Amino acid sequence: MNVDWYDIAARPEVRAIASTIRRGMGVWVAAVAADGEWVELDDADEKTSRALWRRMGDAAFTPREPTHTSRAVTSAESAGARGEPEHVDAGWPGLAAVRVAVRAPGVGVVGHVWGTGFLRSSGGAAPGIQLRRALSEGGVGDELADETFDEVPTLREVEEFTLAGLLEAIRDAIERRLREVERLGGGVEVGETYCGMLGTSSPMRRLFAMMERAARSDATVLILGENGTGKELVASGLHRRSRRRAGSFVVQNCAAIPANLMESELFGHKRGAFSGAHKDREGLFTSADGGTFFLDEIGEMEVSLQSKLLRVLQEGTFLPVGASQRVISDARVVCATNRDVREMVREGSFRQDLYYRVAVITLQVPALRERPSDIPTLARHFASKAAWRHGLEARSLSDGCVDALKAHTWPGNVRELENEIERLVIMNPGVGPLGAGALSARVRDAPEETSLFQLTDMSLPDAVDRLERQMILDTLRENGWNKTQAARTLGVSRRNLIRKVAAFGFEEESS
Repeated sequence: MNVDWYDIAARPEVRAIASTIRRGMGVWVAAVAADGEWVELDDADEKTSRALWRRMGDAAFTPREPTHTSRAVTSAESAGARGEPEHVDAGWPGLAAVRVAVRAPGVGVVGHVWGTGFLRSSGGAAPGIQLRRALSEGGVGDELADETFDEVPTLREVEEFTLAGLLEAIRDAIERRLREVERLGGGVEVGETYCGMLGTSSPMRRLFAMMERAARSDATVLILGENGTGKELVASGLHRRSRRRAGSFVVQNCAAIPANLMESELFGHKRGAFSGAHKDREGLFTSADGGTFFLDEIGEMEVSLQSKLLRVLQEGTFLPVGASQRVISDARVVCATNRDVREMVREGSFRQDLYYRVAVITLQVPALRERPSDIPTLARHFASKAAWRHGLEARSLSDGCVDALKAHTWPGNVRELENEIERLVIMNPGVGPLGAGALSARVRDAPEETSLFQLTDMSLPDAVDRLERQMILDTLRENGWNKTQAARTLGVSRRNLIRKVAAFGFEEESS
């Protein structure tokens, strides 16, 4: 299995140390996977400074040029090799960080534990000035900027080394958990995630490979896929893997704002441009300058606004509402839709020239039913995540439960699966594996339809196993779970059928 960082974050010993750091030092603590995905480890409820940490996002965990305190190790590379803490720049103006590598048995470094969001006393006044200026220029708002800046701690050198020791204690707790997982036969592997997306199926591997190539360019990208497939995750991944990752990732759903307000939202406006415009306002294209602008559900954009978007893409300039001078924008545009854009072009509801401009690179996100082999990994990940989020005991899923999940067609895709697993975890507290009988009726009783298309995503043994499971389950249901009749229908002995039912975990589903 892949390292489950939500399982790690839920460990009482990990949260206890992280919360002590947060409350005692004011430092934010997170676990960061090798692909950059991060999970905060403390359970403190401070809200004001959270605005800064959320705004920092991935930048906090991608140091530009590591800088070290005088008594810290002299090389970040040698620190990683020996497992010593690294004292580095946090990737946000003025802020510092300490990170410690986490290693898994037989794998090596699988991520880091970070303590970040503080100023160094040895830096003098300069780091604080840099942070204050970044907050003011970053659109946080003067009042919130003042409150946030006041809550950012300044650590002396001795305090920073105390922090490093506490992070090492968290690292040791995590590595003990990973050794436990390895001892129980779970195994620890890397490579199952890409920018926070889980999947080892052929369709996902193809998507990841195309994303990696697309991320290296500034070309516009059109992401296609059904609702709930994770198109925004794909857009975020493109940003995080690009040279623009230090810039902003701005998101706007074109269906969420009325058409008459969309132009001002995208391009901004001048004071007095329309009723209610009491002051100048920058648009989202300005906010995304130097970064990535993700336009979700672009198929919902009005035709009249499409021509203005086309001009931005072609010329890199736009005209705020009520302005007379054009503004330059260096934002990379990524679009997404669940609609058939080519059919919209034929109907005249989407400009043909805009279609060719946004679809320089097209990425198709597969539906969940097209990658059934990923469902067990996703389900277990969501179960750990839900348990961590709601403070519940983490529980495994029985084979019968996993089979029932794989049998469902998931019209709502990954979003539907996550919601189903969250309901499953919340509504069934306790210990022991969660069985298929605890699933909602629409999932538990869904007819199982395995197509040859779905089987091409599996190895031959897996395909044979899936068909065997399906045939046994269907026959048991048809015969009212009478094993003697089911065995006669299948042409096998009753003893052999009982052994198979027990191995597949169907007993729990029948109860």
